[in-house]
Amino acid sequence: MALAAVALLAAQELGIGQPRTETGLVIDVQSTSAVDITGFTLRTPDGQIQQYVVGRLDIASPGFPAVHLRSHLISLIPVVVTYEMDGDQRVAVRIVDAVLPPSTATPLVGSATP
Repeated sequence: MALAAVALLAAQELGIGQPRTETGLVIDVQSTSAVDITGFTLRTPDGQIQQYVVGRLDIASPGFPAVHLRSHLISLIPVVVTYEMDGDQRVAVRIVDAVLPPSTATPLVGSATP
């Protein structure tokens, strides 16, 4: 019993089984069809390239289904991925739009001035 408690504490210290988050740009989407997204690649602000597999996603608002990642691939609007580690794989469990600071937000349409 004591050994199990020590193992559980060690796992908690290492973050095993704990959700983590990462923000970045979607630079690739892997799929088996137009609507069956199996994975994606994210580039983090510090330039890391990270691979994710799509797990059972929580799509409650503001979350979205994996197929929406294709829009982010085109728009270059960053996402925040909540994921869990399964061995050496990052398994996405929630994906939401990243909130851009006002100073970096770029309007898609120019404003008209009289």
